[in-house]
Formats: sequence, C-alpha cells, structure tokens
Amino acid sequence: MAAVPARSGSYVGGQAGGYLRSPAGAAAFSLGGANSASPEYLNAWWNPATLAGDKERRLTVGSGYRVLGRVDGLVSLESRLPPRMGIGLVLLYRGDPWLNNLRDDQEEKLPNGSYTTLTAKVGLGYLALRNLVLGANLGLYYQSMPAYYDGSNESSFSIGGLDLAARYRVNDRLELSLLVRDISLVMDWQFASQWQFDSLGSNAVPPSLVFAGKYRTTLLGKPFIWTCDLKGLRPLVAEKTHRTVLNVNNGFEWQRWNTLFLRAGIADLSFDTDILDNRQNYQDHFSLSITAGCMLDLTQVHRGLKINYGVASNKAWAGIDQQIDAVFAF
Repeated sequence: MAAVPARSGSYVGGQAGGYLRSPAGAAAFSLGGANSASPEYLNAWWNPATLAGDKERRLTVGSGYRVLGRVDGLVSLESRLPPRMGIGLVLLYRGDPWLNNLRDDQEEKLPNGSYTTLTAKVGLGYLALRNLVLGANLGLYYQSMPAYYDGSNESSFSIGGLDLAARYRVNDRLELSLLVRDISLVMDWQFASQWQFDSLGSNAVPPSLVFAGKYRTTLLGKPFIWTCDLKGLRPLVAEKTHRTVLNVNNGFEWQRWNTLFLRAGIADLSFDTDILDNRQNYQDHFSLSITAGCMLDLTQVHRGLKINYGVASNKAWAGIDQQIDAVFAF
C-alpha cells in the first residue's frame, strides 16, 4: 500500500488551483463567469489583451462572501501606456479567517482550519492592428493552510501561470477572444514543522484553452449583450488518468436604463467524456450555478463611479454566494 503524506492538507484539498475557479469581480460573477471576451474592468485578470487601447484609468476595490464563511477581497489598477499599450495589476485575497473552534463528533476540539490565499496578476496589452489586440499576464500565487494531521502550517508560493490572449473585433456587434491560461503553473508545497521545512512536492495546475465571445443586440429597443466562455482542459484525476472537460458559461446583460444594467447567467455547465464512457456517473455529478446581478452608474454622484453587485447559487445548492465592487474611472 502506497504511503500517503497524512499531514498534507494540500493532498486532500482538491485539484491544485481550485480556489480560483469562482469568478473574480462582481460583473463576471453575475454573468456566470462569462467575462473573457471583452471585460469592462479587471482586464489584467480576465483578458490582458483588452488593456490595450483603453482610454481610461481604472481603480477597482471589491469584496465577496461565500457559503461556509469564505471571503474575498480584491483591488485592481489599470492604465493606458501611449500610444499602443496598456498595463494592469490585480490582487485577489480568498480565504476563511474564522474557520476555528472546530470539534469532532465527540466534542473534542480540533485544530483550526483557517486558510489564506493571495493571487496577483500583472498584465500587458498591445494594439497590434486596428481590430486586433494581444496580451499576456504573469501570476504570483501564495497559499497557506493547516495540515490536517497536527494543525501545523503548509504553504505554497509560485511564480508563473502565464496567460496569453488575443481579441479580435469582428464588427461593432461581435468580439471574439482566444486565451491560453495557466501555462507552466506549479504549486510547490512545504510543511512547516516547528523550526524546519519539509517539502511535500508539487501540484501542477492544468492549462486551459478558452474561446470567448461577446455579442451586442437590442431587446425592447434597449442594448442587450450576450457573453459566452468555452473553456476546455484535460485535468489530472484519480489514478493518473485523464478526461477531456468542456466548461460552458453564459451571461446576459440588459441595459434597460441608462444608470442601471441588469445581469444574469448560467455558470459551470460541464461536459466531459463521461457522457459517453459513464453516463450514470455524469448524471449523478452534474451541477450548475444560476447567477444574477446589476451595475449601478453613480457618475452623477462621483465622476467615473460604478457599483457592481453579483449573486450566485452554490453548485451544491448549499447557499448563496455574493460579490460587490466599486470601479472608479479617471
């Protein structure tokens, strides 16, 4: 029987990078995660190519609260670099600082379960042609979680996860983007045992290919936007086998009023080879998330201020997740 690193919370904590699956930013959250084609803000996170040609500088601050007490916090700054470039920085915190006072079924006290993640992405965009922009970003990833064996600490710090992006504006209605995400991203874990560090090895985050579109039309005479992200990857699963996964996110935005936009989405529609190989298993594990939200334009209150709010059903239907942020354009 193979030995298992019993002290390693990372070993049983799910697929590497799983904490990043939930969309960053309230707009993306309310659009079901379909935000890669041409994001309105957090461009360095979603599509660094779109940093090019931006005429505004933007400061974004936001937070979120998800089921089981998990919290988010983000800050972003984006700016144009004349004449054909743009740059952006995003810092995202995700964790649960209050996961403590835990007890087992015998009411015996357990070690605290609080964890912390910090993720930064630095993006650069370049206007290659009139309708074509290219971009790339580089990530920094830090995680800290308790080892479930004795409550000591495990940590991981990685630099990498290169994203490459291209966006093509077909016409005034349609924009298409192609991205390759998480290239060469490896989480190297260490276990802190009093005054020494014992390496636990590495967990690779599988790269993904994203094809995204944004289409503008009208509904009842008002602008209506459909966004879609198609994300394909081959993640490593149990017993070192692979299966192809296609994840589909759809979002809708109706600009019914000049100062209030309504949003909704369907997130995490997953299709994999179990549909053919093990249909019952696919049906048993099928789930999705329903999202909604809005954007409130407060330019009359403060120049360039917009508030975004998003809410989503948890995939396990265990509660409601929420995010809110404020965007200052200047």
